[in-house]
Amino acid sequence: VEISDDSGSVAAPTLLNAIEALRDAGMAVEAPPPGAVTEVPERRRALAAWIVREAVTNVLRHAGARRVRISLDAHHVAVLDDGAGLPASVAAGVGPRTLAERAAAEGARLEVGPGLGGAGTGVAVHWGGTTPEAARGVLPAAEGRMDA
Repeated sequence: VEISDDSGSVAAPTLLNAIEALRDAGMAVEAPPPGAVTEVPERRRALAAWIVREAVTNVLRHAGARRVRISLDAHHVAVLDDGAGLPASVAAGVGPRTLAERAAAEGARLEVGPGLGGAGTGVAVHWGGTTPEAARGVLPAAEGRMDA
């Protein structure tokens, strides 16, 4: 299945599909409106879409989460949940390594840590910027604002 819109952007349809899949699974979802993907630089949208797809797939398969927060802007994309957390065997496995390699190949940095309220899992990819938020990161270990 090709996920794209008329402009060739994969990010907006991916965000919509992710929100729908999470809600269909009974999770409360906090996410920006699909139009917010325009804040993501065009050259980063495919990476952002891929990260959202991968992270949401893992939430659906493994997390047992009740709440998920997706955020994105000109400097990052992040998916955080309040589920069971990332088992050590998974954290050291192929999935996170592949995410990190893909991010690095795009000149970005992967951050994996606690999710909502310090529980669950958070996955974020940062591709630069000079704002204090971009420098601090978006996961609770880096910044307490995702504890809501």
